[in-house]
Amino acid sequence: FLAFNRSIMLELESRIPSSVRCKTFHGFGFGALRREFGQLKVVEDKERTMLREEKRFSNRSSKQKAASVKLAGLAKANLLPNSSDPDVAMGELLRLLDSMWIGDFELDEERAQVVEMVLHLLDRGKDVRGCGNSISFDDMVWLPAILNLSLYRVDRLFADEVQDASPCQHWLIEHGIKASGRLCAIGDDRQSLYKFRGADEHSMQRLEQRFHAKLLPLSITYRCPKKVVEVVKPIVSDLEAAPNAPDGIVEDATVNRMLAQVRPGDFVLSRTNAP
Repeated sequence: FLAFNRSIMLELESRIPSSVRCKTFHGFGFGALRREFGQLKVVEDKERTMLREEKRFSNRSSKQKAASVKLAGLAKANLLPNSSDPDVAMGELLRLLDSMWIGDFELDEERAQVVEMVLHLLDRGKDVRGCGNSISFDDMVWLPAILNLSLYRVDRLFADEVQDASPCQHWLIEHGIKASGRLCAIGDDRQSLYKFRGADEHSMQRLEQRFHAKLLPLSITYRCPKKVVEVVKPIVSDLEAAPNAPDGIVEDATVNRMLAQVRPGDFVLSRTNAP
């Protein structure tokens, strides 16, 4: 069972049969790395250290270096670049840089310098032993795919929250199942939130196509009252309220009115952090 994060993994471990192994995607990839390279050291600032050690980047701005570290993480999640041709690879990473609004660099030269650093990080990062057997958190899912390592293959694989899976995690899913095995992927395409860290917004559709999957919709919500479902229906047409759901109340109000009515124990959900 592949869980989205550690807290979900721990929750699942308390519920699933003892015969089922539960891992995060990163833990699953890390196992393949351990079998290949032995003892490993996870270093949080590995990429920044690699940039500091490369003298030709000493005159690059801190903004450029920060952007290159972020872009390298996104490139890993998306298994980019796809080409070994330097010009094509440069173009792929420049498009990724611009599409994610990283750094907002005005000069083409600055953007090219960021991509140059990313290519260095990706190239050097593949050499695990050359890096003293140190890896970053991103490397746990990227290195098994880019080095085509053997995974622990299972007969039945459950993957949770797949709407936020990246191309890198898709590789782990595909290569973690035996040829005769079966995948059960659970997700909600209306909750895809993590593109900023490499998630594929079309993840569920790609998994459906890749595995010729049968769709088993879970369209009844046991969380929302009926009035809330009515409001959401024009956007999520297949959503249904549970038969025993309360009617609930939906009303428009100003912030001042809300503050006057809210009471201890009420839950307030905000679109932004500022309030």
